[in-house]
Amino acid sequence: MRQDYKKLFSHLKVEEPPAHLFINILKQVEKNQRTYARNRFIFNTVALMVSVVALIPAVYFLISEMTQSGFYRYLMLIFSDSGIVANYWQNFGFLLLESLPVLSLTMVLAAFFGLFYFFRRILANSKFYLIKI
Repeated sequence: MRQDYKKLFSHLKVEEPPAHLFINILKQVEKNQRTYARNRFIFNTVALMVSVVALIPAVYFLISEMTQSGFYRYLMLIFSDSGIVANYWQNFGFLLLESLPVLSLTMVLAAFFGLFYFFRRILANSKFYLIKI
């Protein structure tokens, strides 16, 4: 039975791929990598700009919320009347927590984390972005 297969396949011509096929495949892979790196760079840059733009109103909102809630005045008591704060530190701590503007603080922290995260991604992948496009 094996002999029949050998006879059958012995008449088949072995086709070799063209010599330039490997080079063309490598060029296409490199082109795809450059396109992907460019798209990543554009996305990270836009996201970085959005986080910078979002940070500005978030900081203003945090400052206005801190003045409205009295957090800033309570915080300054640490420097002006530190003896009283030391005596009633538990009550003072709860007072600071109550007057802390959590929503605006969360917005500022999210904008900061986004800023640092996308900046870190741009720097970490800068060797891929600097490929000739």
